[in-house]
Amino acid sequence: LNLADAKLHYEMWGAPDAPRLLILSPTGTAIRDVKNQVMVAPPGAAALAASFRCLGVDPRGFGGSSKPHSGWPVPALSVIAADVLTLLERLGWTSASVLGLSFGGAVATELALRCGHTSFQIERMLLVCPAADPGIGPGFSFPTDELLGLTHDERAEWY
Repeated sequence: LNLADAKLHYEMWGAPDAPRLLILSPTGTAIRDVKNQVMVAPPGAAALAASFRCLGVDPRGFGGSSKPHSGWPVPALSVIAADVLTLLERLGWTSASVLGLSFGGAVATELALRCGHTSFQIERMLLVCPAADPGIGPGFSFPTDELLGLTHDERAEWY
């Protein structure tokens, strides 16, 4: 998918008419790696493909997506979520279940915060070992804080 300032790589697999599943991968992991890992562990990618129309996307800077110049920081969650929403819109996906793995869980949560202002609806969301504080850098905040209404002090008690 060509955006104004980046190219996003995505892969789709599974039955075209099956319920839709958006898969958001961990930091530094391309969607092809997630597919390969899931294929090894039962029930595997074949079971997902039998039950879902899967869509996996590599965020900017990862996997098959465009790599910016050296020294470029990991994009903000808001940028990644906006990219995913643009992809979903261009593919004509108006709803899907969402699987967020590690950093993908942070992206999924940011997506949940943003999709209320779009035509996309999350049917179900599963966060597997979501990154509570992935240490991305100064100014990074995990969107679950906003969803739960946590203050800075309350968050410190959790993590």
